[in-house]
Amino acid sequence: MKWLRRCTKWMWTATRAAMYFVFAVVSAAGLHHAWTMEGSCVDPDAELRRLKAQLVDASMRGQDLQARVDAFDKRPEVRIQMIRTELGMLRSDERVYLLK
Repeated sequence: MKWLRRCTKWMWTATRAAMYFVFAVVSAAGLHHAWTMEGSCVDPDAELRRLKAQLVDASMRGQDLQARVDAFDKRPEVRIQMIRTELGMLRSDERVYLLK
């Protein structure tokens, strides 16, 4: 009977350790996600400048996109999404603006 108590105690300890480990992993993932999202939302103009620099290095398709973006909308967040859509960098939670 002593072995049953010892085994049960060991299983509870192992279960508790596994739960703490899962909690730590989920917390770390949440903090990492919040930190990266905060960093990307701080300055949309800086991200716009970075994406424009990528377009300068692109081919004629990039130059054509820049003209369409400038003609479509002046808001930085809309322009960022349009550039990302064209370059295939759009995140799954972002809205896609159709270019006509």
